[in-house]
Amino acid sequence: MTTGPREAHYMDYTEDFGFSGLTGKVCVRTGLRIDTPTILAVAAEQAAEQEDRMLGTDVRSLLGSSLSDQVLTHLWLAATRGCFDPTGNGERIRDWLRRVADVCPPGEEEIPAGTSAPDETRSPQSEQQLRGLVLEEIDHLTPRLQRSVPASDTVSALRDLVANVDADLGLRMFLRVLKAYSVPVPAARYERLLELADQLAHPSSVIHEGLNVQWPPLDPHDRTRPLGRFGLPTLAAMFASDHWRYEGTRLETVQRLLHADAGLVPGIQAAILMDDAQRLADSALEESVVTDLWLAASGRWYVRDEFDSDGRHWLREITEACRMRLRDADPAYAPYPTPFRDDEKSAVLREIRQCREVLDTRFPPVGPGGTGGAGHALERAAGSVSPDLVFRLLLETLKAADVVVTGEQYTRYADVLRRWGYPQDYILDHERLLAGRGDSN
Repeated sequence: MTTGPREAHYMDYTEDFGFSGLTGKVCVRTGLRIDTPTILAVAAEQAAEQEDRMLGTDVRSLLGSSLSDQVLTHLWLAATRGCFDPTGNGERIRDWLRRVADVCPPGEEEIPAGTSAPDETRSPQSEQQLRGLVLEEIDHLTPRLQRSVPASDTVSALRDLVANVDADLGLRMFLRVLKAYSVPVPAARYERLLELADQLAHPSSVIHEGLNVQWPPLDPHDRTRPLGRFGLPTLAAMFASDHWRYEGTRLETVQRLLHADAGLVPGIQAAILMDDAQRLADSALEESVVTDLWLAASGRWYVRDEFDSDGRHWLREITEACRMRLRDADPAYAPYPTPFRDDEKSAVLREIRQCREVLDTRFPPVGPGGTGGAGHALERAAGSVSPDLVFRLLLETLKAADVVVTGEQYTRYADVLRRWGYPQDYILDHERLLAGRGDSN
């Protein structure tokens, strides 16, 4: 039984892998040739060219297990939506699995689950505990599985796999069955599956790619979702150097953020970005202040290309791109004004004023018509734009200006974000600002 740390699969794979990955490849071969030689060729490519040694590990663990041939057949057919039955010509399932194992690297080249792994990937649960957690998820979704999957023995086969072989492979095959039959998964169960993937050191794509999640309505004001950085400050960071020019036009760069919602509520990036852009564009701020806020957060203070030298016009371009994305992602979505919240306004103003001198030095007024530097623009915005957006722009401007904040400052920043209900991953994502924080602790 596995009780030690598992391999950090997210370091080796960006998508589903091993036996579950093979069943996924077979399942999508609709209209393509599918027979034993073809599947063996796909397996060989996955194991050798794609360096997926877990395929061999998984198959050999199935062969060495106590699972009956009937259970193994059920697992394969359920995960591939029954598109190919390897026992249809009279061959036993274990004999067929041995042929798959033969095209994989030798067993001695594999690193079994439970061997070396970085400390941060170690699950606090034992293998038995992890099996219990996976079985709990199967139990929660059993009624939905039974309504969607033709074979009545699929649930018991999945439970046998988890209980008698491995939690890791059991979770991946369970997910493959959910995806094969497009079983609707409530958002709460999806979040739990993500937590399990984290404990098993899987890439999150193993969970979300192809899963039929019943997403909640889009809510750009919900800060509890684990998004990391988001919205206008994130877009500003994408324009922080000229590297974006090598990857497309300015609007194609915007599109990269708008489509960065894999594993999240579809359209959430567009909804949040549009909310930010509209709040700023529709504010009573002077045109020059709006422009300065964008240029400061993006570190483009001394660049001022044609597209971003007129802040409001650029924000409206961004907003239109967001609308187009939302028409595809959620045609029923209707944006609604963000309620203006004055809470923390004084705290945000205090933090801006503490940094204003250094920000105005790094990003000073430009030309005779300048209304002030970056610190001035942020202070002006704090009086008429939601403190939440202004504070996020402040954090991005500090980064763009290479300002090192103290530990005392960071503690106050983190406290403000927590009071607003921001998740811990958003707070931690700004730690790179804090190279000098230890000096003041």
